Amino acid sequence: MAEMMFEQYLALLVEEQDSAATPFEWLAVLRKYDEIIRLLPDKAVLYHNRCTVLQNLELYQLALKDANKAVELAPNYAIAWCNKAMLHNLLGDYLQGWQAYEWRWQTGLLAFEPLEINIPQWRGENIGDAKILFHVEQGFGDNIQFVRYALEMKRQGLNVVVLNHSSIENLLNYNLAQHGIETMQNGGRISGLAYHLPMLSAPLVLGSTLENIPYSSGYLQAQPEFIVK
Repeated sequence: MAEMMFEQYLALLVEEQDSAATPFEWLAVLRKYDEIIRLLPDKAVLYHNRCTVLQNLELYQLALKDANKAVELAPNYAIAWCNKAMLHNLLGDYLQGWQAYEWRWQTGLLAFEPLEINIPQWRGENIGDAKILFHVEQGFGDNIQFVRYALEMKRQGLNVVVLNHSSIENLLNYNLAQHGIETMQNGGRISGLAYHLPMLSAPLVLGSTLENIPYSSGYLQAQPEFIVK
């Protein structure tokens, strides 16, 4: 009975949290989480939810404390690990952030659905001239931001082929081709693939920090036919 009452209260609190839109409303929700956590300090979901509230209030260090507590109480709480990852990255701690973000594959969320491909994921080991499929995940913005790592992989001597979102393939293929990088265009097939790498795993594999983000000065140019003269 007590667990049922908790679930009912939590559902109402989450509904209020989802509808909050101003700092005043977020603070009201925060107070309610503070109260229930005092009563039930061992519920990981409460720390995870309060973490989100604190993020909306831009209290990132406090939010990270709650994210840490959530995964301490529930070590396999995948979405809480993703929240922790985002906070580490936001605070500039990329090494911990991108490591934690590998938990996205365990969330079961459609946004994090892995590519179905029967080759191993590259983890940074020496693979010689073996061909790597560097493939898009999530949205267009992620594709544009993280395709820079294909250029870095090529610079390091890796044999990389890129799969982009079809809607922005022409733009990205135009830029990648200038670096001698092949793309798997619009559902085409490429033979000889030995490894794959999801785009948002590249910062972890390549050891990105704030100081060494590749091509931070720019890496994309508009196609000539779209430049107004």
